[in-house]
This record gives sequence, C-alpha cells and structure tokens, in this order.
Amino acid sequence: MYNKNMNIIPRPKSYKLLGEEDNFNLEGLLFIDRLFETEKSCLVEHFNVQTTTDLEKANIKFLYNKDIKGDESYTLNIYKETITLCANNSAGLFYGIQSLKQLCCINDGRVEAPGIIITDSPRFTWRGAMVDTSRHFMSVKSLKKFLDLLAIHKINKFHWHLTDDQGWRIEIKKYPELTKIGSKRVLNTVKEYYSSDFYSQEDIKSIVKYAMERHIEVIPEIDIPGHSTAAIASIKELSCINEELNVATTWGVHNKILCAGKESVFTWLDDVIKEIAELFPGRYIHLGGDEALKDYWESCPLCQKRMEDEGLENTKELQSYFIKRVSKTINKYGKKVLGWEEVIEGGLADDITVFSWQGVEVGVEAANKGHDVIMCPNQSACYFDHKHLDDEDEPGWLGVCSVKDTWSFNPIAEGITEEAKKHILGVQGNTWTELIMYPKTLEYMVFPRLTALSETMWYGVEDRDWEEFKNRLKSFKLTLDNMGVNYYRGDLE
Repeated sequence: MYNKNMNIIPRPKSYKLLGEEDNFNLEGLLFIDRLFETEKSCLVEHFNVQTTTDLEKANIKFLYNKDIKGDESYTLNIYKETITLCANNSAGLFYGIQSLKQLCCINDGRVEAPGIIITDSPRFTWRGAMVDTSRHFMSVKSLKKFLDLLAIHKINKFHWHLTDDQGWRIEIKKYPELTKIGSKRVLNTVKEYYSSDFYSQEDIKSIVKYAMERHIEVIPEIDIPGHSTAAIASIKELSCINEELNVATTWGVHNKILCAGKESVFTWLDDVIKEIAELFPGRYIHLGGDEALKDYWESCPLCQKRMEDEGLENTKELQSYFIKRVSKTINKYGKKVLGWEEVIEGGLADDITVFSWQGVEVGVEAANKGHDVIMCPNQSACYFDHKHLDDEDEPGWLGVCSVKDTWSFNPIAEGITEEAKKHILGVQGNTWTELIMYPKTLEYMVFPRLTALSETMWYGVEDRDWEEFKNRLKSFKLTLDNMGVNYYRGDLE
C-alpha cells in the first residue's frame, strides 16, 4: 500500500494531501505538451502509459504554464481521475516527474498515487555532488548510475574531479602523454600498474550527454597549480626543475607544483583548457587551487623573476597571479571559473566562485565581500569519504559525519550579512576516493548522506523535523533498493 503521508525526498516547498477518495490509479492516456517531448520517456518507460495528442481524452497531463515562476519549479495535482503536472520549462517538468515517481506504488498489481496538491521550487540553484576519479577510476557505467541517483535527488551539478597527484584521467589529444603516462600508477619495480584507466573524449561526450538528459550540468575540474604530480610525471617541463617523477602512489598533500615562471606552462594550460571547454558545454570549469605547497616556487629562479617582474611580494601573491591568469584563459573559452577556497589567498579575481571546504569561515568572508560561494565544508557536513559513525569497523577516514550531521547543516552560516546571502549559490557533497576503490563502496559512502543533504539543497533548513525526515527516508530507501544501490544501512546519528 502507498504511504498515506507525503513521502517525497527532497521535501517539496508546499503540499496538501487530499482524502483517500482522491487516490489515482496510474492507468490511462498521457498528453504531453510538445515543448516537453524530450521528457516523455521518463514516465512512459517507468509506468508503461500510453500517449495521446488529444488533451480532452487524457487523464495524465504534462502542460506548459508560463505563469509558474522559476526555471526548475513545477506544480503537481493528483485529484480523483486526473494527474496534472505543469512547469515553464523541461527541467521543472523533469523534477515534477521525479516527485510523481516517488508518490506511486504498487497496490494489488496497480500503480497508485495519493491525492495531493504540490507547489514546488528549489531553495538553491547550485545542488551539487563531486566525485574524485583521479585517486580511483570509476567506470563510465558506474558514473551513469551515479547520475541516475543524482537525478532522483533533484541534484543538478556533477563536479567531476579528473586530475590529481595520483592520476590524470581525461584524454587531451594534443598531449597524449598525459594519459599514456599520467593515468598509470607504478605498483612495483617491474612496472606493474594499478588504477591505470582514463576517460577518452568519446567517454566524456557520452557522460555529458547522459547528464544533460537528466538536467545535470557536468563541471570538469583540472586541479592546478598544486596536486599536479601526474601531469609533471607526464611532461617534466611543467615543473620548476624538469623533475623526472612517477605518478604519486601515496595519499596526502604533495609538494609537486606547476612552474609559475615558465611561459610554456601557460601555453600548455591554454591548450588543455581549450580542449576541455570544447568537451563540456556547461558554463563552468573548476581549476582547483587548493593545497598548493610552494617550496619549489621559493627557490625557482624563474618563479622569483616572475615575482620581481609583476611586483609580487610573496608566493601567495604569485599563486594569485597564476590563478588570475588561468582564469582569463578559462573566460577566453567562454567559461566561468570555480576554485577551492585557497584561491582567495593573495587576492581574488572578481568572477571566481569560491568553494568553502575547510569550514564555513572562508565562505562567509567571500560572500560578505561580494563573491559567489558554494558551501561544502568538511566538518561534519559535506565530506562523504568520512566515516558514518565513530566505529573502527566503518570505512572512511579523516573524520566522522553521520546522516543527521549532514541533514543538520545550514549553509547560511552565522556571520553572513543579509545582503551577502544572495551570494550563497548552494551546497555540494564531496567524495574523495583515496580509500574508495569500487563503485559499490562509493554508493555506500555517499547514500543516504547525499539524500539528507538534498533536503537542504532543495527545501532549505527552515521548518524541518528530523523524525519526519526519517519517516520519509524509510520509503525512499525502497527506491534505492529498486535501483540496486549499496547504501549505508546503519545508525543515522
């Protein structure tokens, strides 16, 4: 039997349950506005309904309504013999379909849904999830399943961490050595390799297309100037001292860094960014910018000359110069720039969106200065490589983050001025894969913590109740079961 209570995750902005006599048996004819033809398969394949071009004959109606405010908003009315879903664009209709799917259940062999009136729209425009595929490669098939899971959570950004010290995972045709060498980690002295895969440009196109069909924007990240051991192992001239390296096989922060004094490094970056911009039709490129240890810059004659020529007082300002210059390259190819919070050091370019990850403090500072911010702190909130519970048998490291911790996170942190609140674009859950080797482990670490975070992303934090969320989560886990998700089943707090 269906859940007589509203069981949708993330919770809709507004809803009213109707009487039991208004329940709907999902059989009949579907009329879908011609503007929404691309969304038809979402329902037809799920429920096997028939379509019609006659609006009067249809009892399931997907309609365009220009008066609905918000590009991702929708209204859903299930009343007696009719389902009416309205939106002003295809994204809103898609999210309405996700809600409808969750409302439905099998009863005596029939698909039923409760009578309900929903008016819904998201709290934040940026609702993101990041997966690190540098430390451990995840197959195209597993990433597409992950995108399916993002879609049912109404998450609209997939941040794809493609390069790091331990692997360069994206094909760049002008520099084939980046994947020929940079995707392989030497296991031992006889040159055995592990985690040696990469994504061809055709793989990238396939994943981007799959995501777009689910209204998810894919954001590539090429982490620079630090976290660059794999790149330098592939092309030694990218370093300050032309150092011959292997791709890193240990975790932690490495001191290998791109040389800020060589013009050839910026030429290489221009070539790489050009190919990436062509592969990803979205609006953004993430340039990393985090944990860049500057030991080599301190002693590099070319970096020191760059500082002298540009009037820079220290290597923090040199990093700012580096980031600003690469940002102009990204802008040249029609993309906006994203970066981890360290990009604020030494002075921040006006148009960089800051990812506040070591806490909320840098996010508060950046927002109050007028910069756009994505909140994704690692402190008991948004880092899903952390343990679910403080238990030696639980996988994970570097911290503990329960489902309730994630659910409780408020991205509008204390200290943000009223004027600056508009600069908090949204929230993101991050999963680093140093200890996550397989897709099933990825699922275990991410869900249902991302499920809990999706409530904040979509609904916000006002007027919420933990016990009520847990009740809806019980029903939502059936959806995860049906999708074959290896989610965490332990204590939530």
